[in-house]
Amino acid sequence: MYESQRLESSISSVSLDPSTVKKNVSRESFYELIRFIKIVLEMTETLGNKIPDSCFSALSAKNSRRANDVIILLTVDETEFPRVCLLSSFQVLATNRSLIYFVVNPNSSTRQNLDRTGKATLIIPESTGLLYVGGEMLYLKELPEENSQALYSMKIILVSRDVSKTAPIDSKMTFDTSIIEPEYQKNFEQLRDFTQ
Repeated sequence: MYESQRLESSISSVSLDPSTVKKNVSRESFYELIRFIKIVLEMTETLGNKIPDSCFSALSAKNSRRANDVIILLTVDETEFPRVCLLSSFQVLATNRSLIYFVVNPNSSTRQNLDRTGKATLIIPESTGLLYVGGEMLYLKELPEENSQALYSMKIILVSRDVSKTAPIDSKMTFDTSIIEPEYQKNFEQLRDFTQ
């Protein structure tokens, strides 16, 4: 059972009978705590080990019209400090709802972290929230191009959606690709050709 499910189960078993509340805790405070925890639980939804259809459609190899969304790749360095790498949707490709391919700079600390831990998380934007896609990495090869890229596959282990009904995200981080889009498109086509 996932941590959020355990927490939800624990909360649902809490009695709201005021007679069960300790005398040094007001009934109002008790109800406020329960309300806050339920709001937090509603914000994060566990989706299992597959990305939703909307995400798959956006990142599918069949979709050559890539969005310019910023996708965040989280890794952990040798001191266990979280590190961030920014990817574009031209660098990320899903062949099915359980498998994602992406490329990173072969000389980067991100690659070192991926090779050392074999794990990472992708943060993928949605219309009003974020998807957290965690998985196990496998280095495949270096794609031969002028600016070579290290290609990885991600076997998806856990997907969750973070969205607030009371304060939804109303805009996305995007790249201005007007100058570099032809190069991005070429890189995407090379990635697509390898995965087919």
